[in-house]
Amino acid sequence: MALVGPRQSGKTTLAKALFPKYKYLSLENLSLRKSASEDPMGFLATHGPFLILDEVQHVPELFSYLQELVSNCKN
Repeated sequence: MALVGPRQSGKTTLAKALFPKYKYLSLENLSLRKSASEDPMGFLATHGPFLILDEVQHVPELFSYLQELVSNCKN
């Protein structure tokens, strides 16, 4: 699922409220961003399937891997 909207409109707050047990990661964090960019599959495998990824637009490499993971969950 993707949650989009204007800056500072409460997207992160809403996501955390809807999914309180999910792990929250912000890709504003340069270390996380580097890890996600250099090894997208490893990054996703390390952090598990229940994630809130904030600022994911900073690591566009993740989108193809996320699409694959979501497609595999449907099958």
